[in-house]
Amino acid sequence: MPPQDKQSNSETSAFTSYADALKTLREDNDKTQEDVANGCLISHKMIGHYENKRRIPGLEVSKAFDGYFKIPKPGIFTVLQPLVIEELNLPTGMQAYFEQESQAASVRIVAPNLYPGLIQTEDCARVILTAGQRAGTIEGDLSLRMSRQEILERPDPPELVVLLKEAVLREIIGTAEVTRNQLGHLLDLMELPNINIQVIPTGAPVYLAGELTLLDFEEGPGLAHSEGGGGGILVEAPDQVAGAAIRFSRIAALAMSAADSKRLIREIMESL
Repeated sequence: MPPQDKQSNSETSAFTSYADALKTLREDNDKTQEDVANGCLISHKMIGHYENKRRIPGLEVSKAFDGYFKIPKPGIFTVLQPLVIEELNLPTGMQAYFEQESQAASVRIVAPNLYPGLIQTEDCARVILTAGQRAGTIEGDLSLRMSRQEILERPDPPELVVLLKEAVLREIIGTAEVTRNQLGHLLDLMELPNINIQVIPTGAPVYLAGELTLLDFEEGPGLAHSEGGGGGILVEAPDQVAGAAIRFSRIAALAMSAADSKRLIREIMESL
């Protein structure tokens, strides 16, 4: 089921307009989904996701679509993309974080409570998002979460380091099958050269209320993002970012090696 558009049926939403424009331009130019994907340097499956509103487009891919189809500036996709985001009613702070995340050269995450959105399977994300949310908002939130993972599929993906507390791995998310598939997904990701996932063992003195993320860029200063019970905070002050980086390093020193982490993940998966 696609995300719910705010507009009535008599008024086409920006999300629908974006999806329809992509499909129409592709077909009018006798291009396959694979042709467009290759021309825009994204994975082939994403074109179908965009055309069926299963993924929310980012600004960079929108610019790529305008360039590929030679749309005069400002470009139809570049114009529609922020309107799509506006329809989803995302808090301003969340929009800012997602935009920065999409441009990062490296992403480092400490996850004390849940699998981070960048490494969740769609079934796992659905279970997590369903808890305590209104049914009408889930599909839009799910589409947004899965869209964030596009950065891991681009030709120049960021370096990703995730430190997961062992308790996260041992918790059943929805069903044993969903959890088993999520653990298998971690193992698949760990085979990629740009992704490192390590487990923080039970008993290690790591006490965080929520996720801690560090974003580094090819140019310019890095950022930190801290999550807690009241939501997320994007940190820009250099001294605070440096403090978060030190904290990350100290936690990383407590984590199991990548090889030991892989063995533990496999053991837990096979026990389900």
